[in-house]
Amino acid sequence: MLIFWVTMVLLIGALNYAMPRLTRRDIFFSVTVAPEFRDTHKARLILANYQRGIIIVTAIALVLIVAEVRTGAELLGAGLLMLQLLAARGFRPRASADDCAQERRVQRARGIT
Repeated sequence: MLIFWVTMVLLIGALNYAMPRLTRRDIFFSVTVAPEFRDTHKARLILANYQRGIIIVTAIALVLIVAEVRTGAELLGAGLLMLQLLAARGFRPRASADDCAQERRVQRARGIT
């Protein structure tokens, strides 16, 4: 059973790590951007912070799974809830009114209303 859960955590972690690179170039974390934005320093910094978070959460989940199997304590549920709360705190919306106005301009230019 341990092998199954470790494999699941690693696969989900790998998919989450790669997900931002699997979208269209003009979509960056669900925000419409100029296609060349992905090559900027700011975008690389955002992506690096996200991927660092994925690595940390995946490592903590692996530790919790192994500890649960070895000790029999039910740590996984509480640990994953804690991780989810920390992740939600770290990814609060940061859009400004200017960002929303820019999004509307891009949508109008593309004929999307």
